Amino acid sequence: MTKQKPFFVLISLLMPLMAVGQIDDKPQHEVGINITNLLVNVLGNDGNVNDVDFNDIIYRRIKGNKALRIGFGVRLLVNQLDETNSPGTTQLKDINMTLSIGKEFRKNVGKKWLYYGGIMAYMNGGSSQSETLIQDSSTGMLSRISASSWNLGIGAGPIVGFQFNINDHLSLGSQGAFIMFFSNRYHSLNSYVVPEEKSSTFTFTANTLLPSLLFLNLKF
Repeated sequence: MTKQKPFFVLISLLMPLMAVGQIDDKPQHEVGINITNLLVNVLGNDGNVNDVDFNDIIYRRIKGNKALRIGFGVRLLVNQLDETNSPGTTQLKDINMTLSIGKEFRKNVGKKWLYYGGIMAYMNGGSSQSETLIQDSSTGMLSRISASSWNLGIGAGPIVGFQFNINDHLSLGSQGAFIMFFSNRYHSLNSYVVPEEKSSTFTFTANTLLPSLLFLNLKF
C-alpha cells in the first residue's frame, strides 16, 4: 500500500487542473532542457566513462491552460577496454532513446509559480554491446565473452510538475511521474568456449519518479 501512495498523490494533484480557466489564448512555444543531467555529466565524469545523458528535451505548444508536449531523450554510455586490463574488466557500449508525447493542463499560482499535470505516452528503444575479459585457469590466457541486446518498449502514465518563472521567457521547473511500461529485450551471448546463446525477456514495470530533476525552460 505504501508504494501506491505516490501514485494517488499524483492523481489528486492532476484532477483540479482539468477544470481550470484559461491562462492565455495566444499560442506559445516552450523548449525545456534537463540541466541536471548536463551538470552531472560535466562535474561527475571520472574520465574513464563517456556518459552523455540528454534526457529530456521537451517541446511544448501552449494554448490557454493546455499544452501539447513532446519529449526526446538519448543516453549514450561508452566504457573502453584494452589488453592491459585485468580479467573481469568489461567494455560497454550502450545507447538508449526515448520519445514521449502527451497533453498538459496548466495553472498559474501567483505571478511567479505555475503547476501542471497531464498524461503521457512513451516509446523506448535501444541496444547494448559488451565484452568481458576472462582468464583460462589452466593456461592463463585471456579471452573475451561478447554479449549484445536490444530492447523496445511502450508505456503511459500521469505527470505532475511545477515551474518558477524567472521572467516572461525563462523558467526553472521539475516534475514527477508514474509510468507503467511494457518492454521486450532480446539477448545474445557468444564466447570461444560455448556456443552462441539467444533469448528474449518480456517485462512489465510500474515506477513512481519523484521530482528530482531540474529543467531550464525557454518560452518564445
